[in-house]
This record gives sequence, structure tokens and C-alpha cells, in this order.
Amino acid sequence: CLFDLDCPVDHHVCNEGTCIPEPDCWVEAFTDAGQQGRSMKFGPIYRREYPIGMEYSLEWMEDEISSLRISGGCEEVILMDEDNCRLVHEHNMIIDVRQNN
Repeated sequence: CLFDLDCPVDHHVCNEGTCIPEPDCWVEAFTDAGQQGRSMKFGPIYRREYPIGMEYSLEWMEDEISSLRISGGCEEVILMDEDNCRLVHEHNMIIDVRQNN
């Protein structure tokens, strides 16, 4: 391959002439610390399909999240304050995982 478009559309990218699986981004939220308790998983999403990310409703977990597990395919996760529902707000938590991936 020369470009990502040369690879199959099922989430592959071109890396040094070879089609490889595109990293997927998913977040799993837990009700208890240490990734324990009830959980809810969001994703996977892929950069090619959602270059600016995606918003998910937390439903019953709105006020219950105590810990998260974030996959290596994510660059950034923003937890939005449910009272304001704005992408940019001082009460939001921004988790940047670019350095850890």
C-alpha cells in the first residue's frame, strides 16, 4: 500500500507499505474505584470514521463513574459535566492519553 485508501475499509491503515489494523478507541466506565463494579463500554470508534471524536450519553452512569479504562487507540477523552453539556467548560475533565499510547 501507499495510502490508507489502498487498505481494506474494515479499519486498516497503511504503515510503511503494509496494511495494518487501525487502533480502536473505546472507554469503559466503572461505578467503583480500581475498574471494579458495574460497567458501561463506549465504542469502539475509529479516527478515519470520526476524526473529531464522538459524544455518548452516560445514561444511568451520569453520577456514578469512579474509574475508567481507556484503550490505546484514543487520543483524548472528555468527560462533560451533565449540568452544562458543553464541550468546553471548566467542570469537564479532559484526559489526554497521547503521551501514553
